[in-house]
Amino acid sequence: MKRATALATLTGFALATRTAVEAQEMPGDAVLDRSILTVVDALGTPQDVESLDSGHTWIWHTPHADLRFITDDAMNVKVVDDRPLAPGERLAHVELFGYTKTRADAERGTADLSGPDFRTYNVGEGRVLELFFDEAGKLTHAVLGDRGYVARLGLVPADRDMLRVLQYTAPKIRRTPPPLAAAPMTVVRCEIGKEGQVESVAVVVSSHNAARDALAVAFAHKTSWTPAKLDNVPVKSIAFWMVR
Repeated sequence: MKRATALATLTGFALATRTAVEAQEMPGDAVLDRSILTVVDALGTPQDVESLDSGHTWIWHTPHADLRFITDDAMNVKVVDDRPLAPGERLAHVELFGYTKTRADAERGTADLSGPDFRTYNVGEGRVLELFFDEAGKLTHAVLGDRGYVARLGLVPADRDMLRVLQYTAPKIRRTPPPLAAAPMTVVRCEIGKEGQVESVAVVVSSHNAARDALAVAFAHKTSWTPAKLDNVPVKSIAFWMVR
């Protein structure tokens, strides 16, 4: 698949100018449970990667949308968060650009949860679609994903099975060596022990410069972390980090 086509069809978002042949769209929900590296192949290196309590967040700022993908430790996409900026964008069969609260109520029926500025729909297979609107009733962004991960974002109520997972606190960088010289960025996967020590580092998104990647790995090995906690007990964890 050509890069321009991939940009246009990967998530169903209009991320590039398309020809009629390229207009065949893959719905946004097709990205769920696929590797984030599929998104990287289409959109290039993300602008930021953060490992948060809610999951690993990968961020792209494109000319047409502000896209956030939340993944699990295996880098599989669990949540897509889109802030639509251009016509043609779709998520879970919703036309995002110019979509309104009135249209949502008319087309999707009664929401499972609703308020003055949001609607939440159960779309099956343990997934939810959350729509957010401004004061004028226009869609500002949409979140689609695994209900447990969306609950960790604080957007839907947690059930009993989720409560323990919600007590997870992600590891945080405690101390870093001096910054690297300006260069293409590398995304690394760090395995972090219960004491916050880095046990292993692997490159997951290359800078396409072998020397730079090796430097990033060495840099990451020297970093000190505050360990992750589950129910306030330190645990081993995974963190994805963009070495700058």
